[in-house]
Amino acid sequence: MARTAMAKRKKRSNFIAYLSLASVVALVGFLFMIQTRDPQSKLDNYKAQEQELDKMIQVENARTEDLLLFEKEVQTDAYAEEQAQEKLKLLKENQIMFIAE
Repeated sequence: MARTAMAKRKKRSNFIAYLSLASVVALVGFLFMIQTRDPQSKLDNYKAQEQELDKMIQVENARTEDLLLFEKEVQTDAYAEEQAQEKLKLLKENQIMFIAE
């Protein structure tokens, strides 16, 4: 009688183990199916992101060109004189400053 009780317990624990394993495999399969179900929509999303990034690259390239031109302008003597006159209120030797009251 003790053997039959132990055999029943062993069968029950084996059944529970197999049932648990089967449920885990089914869950993993279900999750895999969900992820691979609609690859076209993911592809469309990636293409839209690629287009947005291309636009951003073009904007940044244009900005880089503007900054390079500004860098060349800043290195000129005319720009230095202009800034000295505007910000520091410096004048050349033959210039006269008129101040409005």
